[in-house]
Amino acid sequence: MSQRTDRPDPATGKGSGRAITGMPLWVKISGIVVGIVAVVIAAMLIFGGGQHGPGRHTPPGPGQPTATMPAGHQPPPGGHG
Repeated sequence: MSQRTDRPDPATGKGSGRAITGMPLWVKISGIVVGIVAVVIAAMLIFGGGQHGPGRHTPPGPGQPTATMPAGHQPPPGGHG
């Protein structure tokens, strides 16, 4: 497959003969979009906050608050089975 050359000059009808090289525009745009999405996901993971992660599924350690029952709550007879 031969390389494409630039368009001919309208005045002379001849092109400069320079080869057009490089990535297609759709590849450049796709790379930019993927990069932006990656940065947004990384920022959400770093600055997102919340109680996500393995610590959410472990019992509280010493000095950490435990879950409390709402006021007036009575467990059913025989407990939660």
